[in-house]
Amino acid sequence: MSVQTYGLDLSKYPKVSQLEVELLMVAEKDPSKFSGMSRDRHIKHVIQLIWPDVIRSWNDWNEMALWAWTNYNEIGVTGCASAGKTFTFTLLSIVEYLARPMATRVALTSATVKSLRGRVWAEAMRFIRPVSPLFGLNVVDSQTKIQFQKGDDRSAIMALAVESGSIEKAVGTLQGVHLPRMIIMVDEAAQTNPAIFSARANLAVGTDFYHFIAIANASSQFDSHGLFCEPRMGWNSIQDDDEHWETKSGICVRFDGLKSPNIKAGKTIYPYLFGIDNVNTIRSVFGEGSLEWNSYCRGMWSKSGAKNTILDQATINEGVARDKVIWTGGDLVQIAALDPAFTTDGDDCIIRFATMGKAVDGEMMLSLGDIIRIQLMESDNYPLAYQVADQTIQELVKRNIDPENFAIDATGAGAAIADIIQQRWKNGFRRVSFGGSPSDTPISMEDSRSAREIYANRVSQLWGQIRTIIMAGRLRGLDDLTARELCARIYTLRNEKTLLESKKDLKKRTKGGSPDRADALSLLVDLFVNNNGLGNAVGYGGEDDPEWENFILDNDLESDYS
Repeated sequence: MSVQTYGLDLSKYPKVSQLEVELLMVAEKDPSKFSGMSRDRHIKHVIQLIWPDVIRSWNDWNEMALWAWTNYNEIGVTGCASAGKTFTFTLLSIVEYLARPMATRVALTSATVKSLRGRVWAEAMRFIRPVSPLFGLNVVDSQTKIQFQKGDDRSAIMALAVESGSIEKAVGTLQGVHLPRMIIMVDEAAQTNPAIFSARANLAVGTDFYHFIAIANASSQFDSHGLFCEPRMGWNSIQDDDEHWETKSGICVRFDGLKSPNIKAGKTIYPYLFGIDNVNTIRSVFGEGSLEWNSYCRGMWSKSGAKNTILDQATINEGVARDKVIWTGGDLVQIAALDPAFTTDGDDCIIRFATMGKAVDGEMMLSLGDIIRIQLMESDNYPLAYQVADQTIQELVKRNIDPENFAIDATGAGAAIADIIQQRWKNGFRRVSFGGSPSDTPISMEDSRSAREIYANRVSQLWGQIRTIIMAGRLRGLDDLTARELCARIYTLRNEKTLLESKKDLKKRTKGGSPDRADALSLLVDLFVNNNGLGNAVGYGGEDDPEWENFILDNDLESDYS
C-alpha cells in the first residue's frame, strides 16, 4: 500500500512510513495547508495506526476531549467516575510527545506516589509499551520517566508525585526546563498543592506549543481545581446540563454521567465507562442532589454544597462575599483577630485584619484585609508564646488598632498568650474561648432563640455567625483559601444542637490542613457583631430604629408578651 504523503516532498526518505507522515502532520500547528485536514484528524490517524483498539472504542467523550485539546492550551477536566478522563488526556499527551520527542517535555503529575503509580503511570505505560521498541524509548520505571535518548531528562515524559513534602522539588523540576513544546497534566488536581498552578506562567515561557490540563472530580469551587475551572463569566453563567464552558484561561470540559455513551445507547457498549448501574448505585446510596451525586455522577460542582456544612458555595456566591466593598466615606474602623492555632492542634498562627464601617447601601459592612502568618522559631530563651505575643503587638501598634477592636482565641495555651499581650500591651481586648459554652444572645433577627439553645459549643456558634453575616450580605473580600476552609467543615446534630466537626477530625477526613484562616475570620465576625449589635451587623434595624417602628405601625404588629 502506498504512503499518503499529503503533497510533501519525501523523495529523500524513500522508507518513510504512514505513521511518520501522520506524526509530521501532528507536529504542525496547521497541517491543513499540506493535507487539507485538521490536527484532530491526524491525531486520530496516529492513534489508529498505533493503538487500533482505542479507535475501535472511540466515543463522544473521547471526541470532546480531542476537540478541547486541539482548540485550547489550558484545559480543566471534570466528570463522573469511570469517564476515562486520565486515560484520554494521557494518550493525547503521548501522541504529542511522539510527534516531536526531541523538542517536547511532558510532565504527568498526581497527588501521591501511590496514585501516580496506580493511575497516571499505569496509563502511560499502557500506551508506551507497544511503541517503545519502535521509537527506541528508554523506560526508567523506578524513576517513572520515559526518555527518548538514554540519560536525557530534558526531552522526556516525567511522572511526578506532588505531595506536600516534595511540591517545591516537583515545581522546580518543571520550571527548570524550557523546551519548545511543554505539556503538563495534573491528575487529582483538587488535592494538588496550588503551587503547581501558580507555576503555569513560567512553564509557558518560550514555548511554541504549551498545554496545561487539570483533571479531578468536582469537589469545591474554591479548591485549586475549582478555581481553575471557574467559568469566565462566573458560576451563575452556566447551566446544570452544560458540557463545556470557557474559563478565564481556556476551557473546561465536563463528562456528565447522565450523558455517558452507554446511557445514550441505552445499553452497555463500553464496559469500562460509566453506565446505568453506576447511576442507580449512587442514587440509592447518596440520593439525587447530594454532593456525591453531583460529583460522582453529574461531574459538576454542587450549587447547594454538602447538606451538612454550615457554609456552602451557593451561600458564599449569593452573599457576594468575594466582592469588594464601596464605603460611604469616613468612620472606618480597623479590627484584628489572632488564632494561635499551633497551641490547639492547628498548623499556622494567623493574624487577620479587617475594616468595618458603613457601605454605600447604608448598612454596616465587614471587609477582610491582610492575613499575617506569624513566623516562629525554636529557642530555649524565647518561648513560642512570647514570640506570638510580641509579633502580634507589633502588628497591632503598626496599624493603630485599639484594644476593643482586637480579639484572640484564648482556648488552652491561648490564654497564656492573651495574658502576655495584656501585660506587654493593653487590656480591654476580647478573649474568646472556642471550647467554651455558647452565649445567651439571639442567633439572628428572625430567630429569637439563644445561641445556647442551638449550638453545642462556642466554636459552633462562631462559625454559625459567619453564615449569618454572609447570608445578610455584610461580608466582603473573602479570599479563596478561607472560602475553601468554610465549605469543608461539616457539622452533626448532638442532642438536637449543632456541633461543628473538630479540627482533628477535619484534618483526618480531608487529609488537609487546619482551618486557621476561617477560625480567625470567626473572631473578626464576633468582633463585628459585638461592636455593632446583631441588628446592624446583619443589616436589620433594631427596635429603636425608625424604619422598624414604621414597619410595626404599617403591619399592625403587637408583642405577644406583657
